[in-house]
Amino acid sequence: MTDRIKRAVVDDLDTAAFPLKPVVPYGKPVHDRLRLEISRGCSRGCRFCQAGMIYRPVRERSPSNVLRLVKEGLAHTGYEDISLLSLSTGDYTCLTPLMMQLMVLCWKQRVAVSLPSIRAGALTPELMQLIRQVRKTGFTIAPEAGSQRLRDVINKNLTEEEIVNTVENAFSLGWKVIKLYFMIGLPTEAQEDLDAIVALVSRLKQIKGTGRKRGRLNVSITPFIPKAHTPFQWEAQIGTTETRKKIEYLKAKLNTPGVHFKWQNPDMSLLEGMISRGDRRVADIIENAWRLGCIFDGWSDRFDANRWQHAINESGISAEHFTKRARELDEPLPWDHMDSGINRLFLRQQHVAARKGEPISDCRYGDCHQCGICDFKTTSPKIFKHYSQPENGKREESQEGEHKQLALSYTKIDQARFFGHLEVAGMFARALRRSGVEVVYSRGFHPMPRISFENPIPLGMESLGERMRIKVGKNVTCRDLLEGLQRHMPEGIRITSCRPVSGQDAKLSQGIHRYRIFINSDKLDWSIWRRFQSMAAYPYQRTGKRGVGRSLDLKEFVQKATYNPKGWLQIHIASQSGVTLRPAEVLKVLFNVTAKEAATLKTVKLASADYHQES
Repeated sequence: MTDRIKRAVVDDLDTAAFPLKPVVPYGKPVHDRLRLEISRGCSRGCRFCQAGMIYRPVRERSPSNVLRLVKEGLAHTGYEDISLLSLSTGDYTCLTPLMMQLMVLCWKQRVAVSLPSIRAGALTPELMQLIRQVRKTGFTIAPEAGSQRLRDVINKNLTEEEIVNTVENAFSLGWKVIKLYFMIGLPTEAQEDLDAIVALVSRLKQIKGTGRKRGRLNVSITPFIPKAHTPFQWEAQIGTTETRKKIEYLKAKLNTPGVHFKWQNPDMSLLEGMISRGDRRVADIIENAWRLGCIFDGWSDRFDANRWQHAINESGISAEHFTKRARELDEPLPWDHMDSGINRLFLRQQHVAARKGEPISDCRYGDCHQCGICDFKTTSPKIFKHYSQPENGKREESQEGEHKQLALSYTKIDQARFFGHLEVAGMFARALRRSGVEVVYSRGFHPMPRISFENPIPLGMESLGERMRIKVGKNVTCRDLLEGLQRHMPEGIRITSCRPVSGQDAKLSQGIHRYRIFINSDKLDWSIWRRFQSMAAYPYQRTGKRGVGRSLDLKEFVQKATYNPKGWLQIHIASQSGVTLRPAEVLKVLFNVTAKEAATLKTVKLASADYHQES
């Protein structure tokens, strides 16, 4: 075939561009961390894996370049998590020495390093110890099949003992949960292979960790979907009825304490199979489905199988035509016009080897299997077998007591009023990391900067005087903190003062909070206020979020209320015994202003006079 679309290949990742200054959102995106690709491509040769075929050969970033990118990326983003990405991160040749240096680099700011794609055999106790130094991230193991026979068919070069040893090591080092991924409907699968999944999970469930307690296993089942450009591109996909039958069988067998079982919707798998191996006619089906209202179908609550089936019926084609039908090895395929770099002969040879249950080795460590991707001039496997660690590769341990506490005041006005408290706390934590200011961190499973906020305002309210305390290194000055933070905070949040505090002064004071509420005077019933002033007590029933009532005396909280002819009401509210009232609640009790009306009023928390700046 002429005029084929040829895949482009980056031969050297060290020369490839990398986004060192990504946009860091103030909200919470799905992947809220620094993501760094340390290797591209995989030559393990799993016969079901499209990415493992089309992204060949393996090209590693050099350890020194990875460290440079991590250091610069953290300085620009302030992230508290790093994810080392690749198709198989555990196969990175110098992973252990790289992790040792990353722990040195990340320890001071308690940045966690996660490895999202680790083969069971690559998770050594030494590597696990390194990962848990900051905090334990999750572990995912993908046996894919329960029996060794079927793992040989799919070329998943992983033994049951390697899986068991990895789980034993993880539980013994304190991990509580391990995810396990399996596929059903793989070529040559028999009932014995389903039983082997049950047997393997049952064996892993018996493993005890710290304190002689058993960990939890999250077992995920996904139907096998044949993919283009793989040795299994000619195979058939099982139908939805058979898929549901297998899922129900496993669900019943694995319905035991300590095992959480979940699966992919078989209807979704059918669609994936149709799109994976369909021809140009599938484009019309996708467009028709969109016109019928199929949007964001990746979310299970938005997925509507009936609409998709209606779109398929309108096309006059059966989805099973693309999924359940096995292809002939010499049959023209809809994707033959695309050249992934892998030659068809290699895929056919691997298809035959799968039927014989014959695995092959990883070519990066041994002989070339003639897949066709490498020309050994510009394109070939690129790995780093040796890495000399710097001599100063020791983690800095902070001494107990070598810190002080600083009190800050800051504004939260204009558009910044729409940031929630957790978002603001995250902004300060990341701004501190970007500024390089030495901060004291909490201990335990999830170390966080020692930051505390005094009576943070709710979403939508403005403030001219929010208060917080930060524990910092003993040599950090107020000027260091002010200059460091202000460069990295969004518009509307401005640090207005800083002062050192110690002893009893270090505790967050309750105090009196002053609020200015912009409201027309005709909406205020001042007769209620006059009656309130004359009373010795003003009890009322406050209902909490869970519907539990509590009796409070409003006289203990509301100290003063005055109205300015320019159009605002100023209220002074005291905090008592850990209870804080919001202006909206006071308006409701004193002036019969509904919660809906109060939500539309501009409310500003005023600055307190007891905060001052120290240069």
